[in-house]
Amino acid sequence: MHSNPMSQLPPRLTSMVQYGVLIVLSTLCYFFTRRGEFVFDDSVAVVKNVDVLDASTPWDRLMRHDFWGANLTDKNSHKSFRPLTVLSFQQEVRLFGLDATRMKTTNWVLHTVVGVLLPRFFRLVSWKRPGSAWGVEYLAAVLFVVHPIHTEAVAGIVGRAELLTTVGFLLAVMIYGSLFGGKFSLEVE
Repeated sequence: MHSNPMSQLPPRLTSMVQYGVLIVLSTLCYFFTRRGEFVFDDSVAVVKNVDVLDASTPWDRLMRHDFWGANLTDKNSHKSFRPLTVLSFQQEVRLFGLDATRMKTTNWVLHTVVGVLLPRFFRLVSWKRPGSAWGVEYLAAVLFVVHPIHTEAVAGIVGRAELLTTVGFLLAVMIYGSLFGGKFSLEVE
């Protein structure tokens, strides 16, 4: 019987290798999606959105507008309320100009951050097989990082809404778990 070579490594080094592999996989899958122009919904949500282009747009106006820049009370509004995403677009345009490659790079970085957060999140919610350095939580993170279903969220600038939501959710659960100690059980009886 062959032993797992990762079980021979110190836990800190094992984690570093795992995180490194997740970063490399994310890079291989999505790094080259950064090239390109504003397409489809990006044109409306970013290029033509006054809330994004005008850095002096007050916060209360962002709170009254939908993702596309229309007033939420307008009958033609999609009612898609994502002020933090619009604010992230606005700040990026303010700092770096209207640059599709830079904005897509931000999405790739956010996707990679989610992938790196997932193993710890899954350990917190008790999905780890005892004694396995390459447990199910790590394999789930690998699957997340390489799965093609995430292509639109990473390659399309408007996909930032999903990425920011996922980062926020993971961090909220992880902070809650660290503050109130312990694991969550997701076992079904």
